[in-house]
Amino acid sequence: MKFRRFCNKLLLVVVGLVAAFIFAELILLIFFPVDHMKPPQTIPGDTWYELMHQRSSVPGLMYELAANKSKYMYGAMIHTNSQGMRDSEPLPLSDPSTCNIIAVGDSFTFGFGVAGEDTYPNVLEKLLVNDADYGNRTIQVLNLGVGGYSTRDETLVIKYKGLKWKPTLIIIGYALNDPEIEPFQPLHQYYQKPSWWQYLNTLRLIALVKIKWDITRIGKGDYLRYLHAKNHRSWESVLQSFNEIKSLAQKQNIPVLLLIFPLTRPVPWSQYRYRDLHFQIKEAGENSGFYVIDLLDIYSQYPPVHMMISPGDAHPSPFAHKITAMAVHKVIKENSLKICR
Repeated sequence: MKFRRFCNKLLLVVVGLVAAFIFAELILLIFFPVDHMKPPQTIPGDTWYELMHQRSSVPGLMYELAANKSKYMYGAMIHTNSQGMRDSEPLPLSDPSTCNIIAVGDSFTFGFGVAGEDTYPNVLEKLLVNDADYGNRTIQVLNLGVGGYSTRDETLVIKYKGLKWKPTLIIIGYALNDPEIEPFQPLHQYYQKPSWWQYLNTLRLIALVKIKWDITRIGKGDYLRYLHAKNHRSWESVLQSFNEIKSLAQKQNIPVLLLIFPLTRPVPWSQYRYRDLHFQIKEAGENSGFYVIDLLDIYSQYPPVHMMISPGDAHPSPFAHKITAMAVHKVIKENSLKICR
């Protein structure tokens, strides 16, 4: 009898919890829908996501640029070649006289908001082609940058796409949100396969509360510090990626150059808040045997507004891309890197 009463009470508790959950879900659905981690809807028509990108066949990589596409977006014309790069058509691998350099990264390397010829990989290519030290050698700097990519994504790009070009130098463009491994970026959200819980407003709200609490607890309320918190899985993903890139490059005796982009804001450089993160990233790169250029040291020689697309957009301006290419060219020359063998 006591056991039956216990079961009845337990059943009432379970039914009450389920009813409360359903009620909360309905309230959120009707009056306060939660957008955080919401499964994306199929967007018909001519959209940036669907026209310029596609699901990737590379294991672990959600999406990539589609081949042979063109679209005017965010103030610049975007063209992709037959290899799905924002670049001119590369010379075939069968040409043994071609020296290939690959540049991986996110929207900073891709060149968000600037013309294709103004991106730092293309400017660097022109600098090297016109450098008398390389004679008449054909040099290609292949832009494998894709908006929204993390360091983990870029490692997959190097492994499955970049190395096939037999590069003589690998350039990694690092932005301060590169440790981001959760699908928070719009393209990651669009192309990810949603988990079952993402279809419920209540559980998405719990996930939102948790991430905000983690940012407060781990990152002292700063999202970028949360991403770079030592021993946290986001920063650990960067260290693991650097180690894998190091291993891949050493097998083929390829030098690696790490570019650290600052998060530029229209305020004096003296107010820049992330110098310690730059030091942390630089130290990790050097520990992996990479050449490192901290672009903060270079960009801070110029007014911040000259280095940005606009006062509200931290992506590098055409001038910043030019300065970046010149810095890479200088490191190549000073360290006598054999970009043509």
